[in-house]
Amino acid sequence: FFSLYHSLLAIAAKFGYESRNQECTFALIYSLIEDGKIEFDKETLRKIASLEPKDDEETSVDIRERYQYGTEFKMDEELYNNIVKLAKEVIDITREVIGK
Repeated sequence: FFSLYHSLLAIAAKFGYESRNQECTFALIYSLIEDGKIEFDKETLRKIASLEPKDDEETSVDIRERYQYGTEFKMDEELYNNIVKLAKEVIDITREVIGK
């Protein structure tokens, strides 16, 4: 999760923003997408965090909270692989955005 979040913070910093709040960071990235300032797929961002109040899909925020604050000790291998794949995808997108 934190590699995803810090990638988003790097994008925010590129545009002169600083954030100390995850929800504000996610909202800023949505705004940058909407304004056409960055090429970042909204669906990819929804996998990280959703701004929708009752989204049924589990996001990386939900997964982090479940494993950080819950009692589960082992993560399903498929879930782990999906999160790693998402992190690599977001890091690649971040490199593109920052490189421009």
